[in-house]
Amino acid sequence: MAYATNSEVITSMGGNAVVAKYTSDSGSSPTASTVTEAVAKGDGEIDGYLAKRYSTPIDTSAYPDSAAFLRGISVVFATRNIQLLRDAVSPAIVRAYDKWIAWLREDPIVPSDSILPGSTSQTEAVFDFQTRVSGRANMERI
Repeated sequence: MAYATNSEVITSMGGNAVVAKYTSDSGSSPTASTVTEAVAKGDGEIDGYLAKRYSTPIDTSAYPDSAAFLRGISVVFATRNIQLLRDAVSPAIVRAYDKWIAWLREDPIVPSDSILPGSTSQTEAVFDFQTRVSGRANMERI
């Protein structure tokens, strides 16, 4: 299951017409398969970093705060992937992407022996990930 939907990515980018400029030669409507591929590629990158510490993909169905957090990262990564199709990544997306990559590499708020609530691992979570990631000090870093 993807962390973000095509619809969420399209909406965050400004709608069908904007996304179509990146994904379609005709520019009339976005190519759904291209958006799906951009989301999958971004989620794969996220899971690649998280897999060093957690079972992936993270099962977000029971943890709406974790789902929202991962959705935000996924939208940024997918947006970047779509904009790369035309070699036109906006400075704001570059900054957001770089900050998320730094966070995923460092993961300063999650001990390496912990797992995310909702992961597929049978190990019991030893902390409340939702509370930690939504903490103001941590989000200001991002």
